[in-house]
Amino acid sequence: MASKMSFMLRSTLRIGNRAIENAVWSYEHPLSGMERIKGLLAFHWDKVDHWFEEDEEVFGHARDPYHRADARPSSREVRAVFAGETVALTRRGLFLFETGLPTRYYIPPSDVRMEFLRPTRKSSTCPYEGQASYWTAQVRDCTAEDAVWS
Repeated sequence: MASKMSFMLRSTLRIGNRAIENAVWSYEHPLSGMERIKGLLAFHWDKVDHWFEEDEEVFGHARDPYHRADARPSSREVRAVFAGETVALTRRGLFLFETGLPTRYYIPPSDVRMEFLRPTRKSSTCPYEGQASYWTAQVRDCTAEDAVWS
């Protein structure tokens, strides 16, 4: 038995004098088992200006409800050493515990020796952490491109 093809309807989003082509879509005839989505509208992520989860803006893509990202303050010492030089030392770090990833340690800028870092053009977006800027670490002849982010 052949399954029924699903037809996707695309629409233009109009706000004031602004028109955004193909920003909204829905399925006229959802596939079997997906009937609940008939008549519901979806917005293309990259066609709208902002996304919110409750009162908090979300960046990059929607958060995964099965993925945890917890940040906890810690007084445990964190030392970042590169090419034998201590680049950062703190007891005021923020530890990020994220599903499936190693712990990341966020260090207050006042505990970082910025003379060893230079900003780069790289940036990234994460729905859990927001917009990131990057720095290259340079100690003597040793360089680590985009090794530090904030």
